[in-house]
Amino acid sequence: MSNLSELLPAGGGGKSADFVASGALSNGQTVALKTNGQVEAVGETTVSPSMPLGTQTEFAPRHSVLNKIVADPHNSNRWIIVWADDDGSEDVLVRIITLSGTTWTLSSEINMGLSGSVARTPTVAWDKATANKIVITYNNSSNDGSAKVGTISGSAGSESISFGAEHTFTTQTMYWYSRNPPQLLCLDNSGNYLQIFRGSTGYGTAVYGIILQAPSTTVTSGSEATLTTTAKDGASSASIVPTDSTKVIFAYLENTQEKPAIKQLSISGTSITVGSENLGPTLTGDEGFSLTAMDATKIVMITSTNGTKYPAYQILTNSSGSFSFGTLTVITSTSSMYVNASNNLSNDSSTFITSYVNSSGTRYARAKVGTINAGISSISFNTETQLSTTVFSNYADIAQQSDSSGTFAFVFERTGADKSFIVLGQTGGSSTNSADFIGITDAAISDTASGSVTVKGGVSTSVSSLTIGSDYFVQGNGTLSTTTSTVPAGRALSTTSILLEG
Repeated sequence: MSNLSELLPAGGGGKSADFVASGALSNGQTVALKTNGQVEAVGETTVSPSMPLGTQTEFAPRHSVLNKIVADPHNSNRWIIVWADDDGSEDVLVRIITLSGTTWTLSSEINMGLSGSVARTPTVAWDKATANKIVITYNNSSNDGSAKVGTISGSAGSESISFGAEHTFTTQTMYWYSRNPPQLLCLDNSGNYLQIFRGSTGYGTAVYGIILQAPSTTVTSGSEATLTTTAKDGASSASIVPTDSTKVIFAYLENTQEKPAIKQLSISGTSITVGSENLGPTLTGDEGFSLTAMDATKIVMITSTNGTKYPAYQILTNSSGSFSFGTLTVITSTSSMYVNASNNLSNDSSTFITSYVNSSGTRYARAKVGTINAGISSISFNTETQLSTTVFSNYADIAQQSDSSGTFAFVFERTGADKSFIVLGQTGGSSTNSADFIGITDAAISDTASGSVTVKGGVSTSVSSLTIGSDYFVQGNGTLSTTTSTVPAGRALSTTSILLEG
């Protein structure tokens, strides 16, 4: 015996089972298990953009301000909204939003029960490592920046939140720049968060950062760092570098020149090292900043043009904290008063949503889907869609989910009754069932017929052109490749056999 493959019995490696085919399957086809027990070919389908989906829904039935929405990284159909009640009590209110199809299920309003009457400036982040765990920051009864850990329990529509002890991390009052809420970023799986806020010291142009640590139900913090003292109206945005959670890209509108400025923040424990300022070459507006670090070097910034206030994008390149700026490119020739965007970087990371509100005429929230080219050098946008059915007033935010359809939720305050609403949409993209991979067919199977599938843990001999000893992964289109994906297939024992993982 000279080859490991000679150990295999003729015709396969065992651990096979019979399944009914949903659709015709070829020999050696990777298959996914459906909820009805049948198997179908692993493959991709195209999901078209669709917005709005379902009905615009009211989530705050009285005067509400400072809306912030964040997608749940553990549940691709769930978001959390925090906002301040502006009826006089200035309570921080919370709602969990769960989606089924195009129907929302809203939890009841959850009041954090804070004392006093101050401008709360709330924001929220999900814990990346622990499901149903959140951190909410706000101004406490003394107007100091504070944080609490919340633990969510209960089924959709009847959730409750238990809160840990309040931790005050700054004696400054946190302020909300009207186009961008303060950002709270969960950095890693160890309970480390970066809070960025416009402070009362150097009010109007100073922005600060501080590391919060919440590995359990209590919060501690390091010392605050001054990120800049020259941000116009505190307009800023930040994004974690997806390949290195110790690096954060921080952007703001420089006050004296009204050009975008970029810095790289380096984080070690609770210390923040602020890199040098890199000033962009082109004047921009202050209708909003949305920043997404796509990988170790490329960054997409959504902003607006100076003067005309047209929504626009700019692609930046990061070279060890030194940034070069691409051309500022107009998205649409619509003068806008509010510009923001969201890209979850999950599944189809090249497809994202950008929203804006026209500054003249009837102010409706509008949106376009952006698709970034493979080289991250340009973006194409689809036709404009009107998102809202009521006139926009203020306090908009948007959050894209991690599902393959690019589902997003947009929240805003309407003009008049000062109520706030949520709107659903999909950016579209490529959807795959590869996560449900169960095995490889032993022979061709006709639609609705029963046939044999070598399942995980078995050895399939219905494959070809493999490299012995190499690890293979199931790709979104159903092929096997040595290119890493989230779905491991197994290791090649010969050019025509593979030991399926599991």
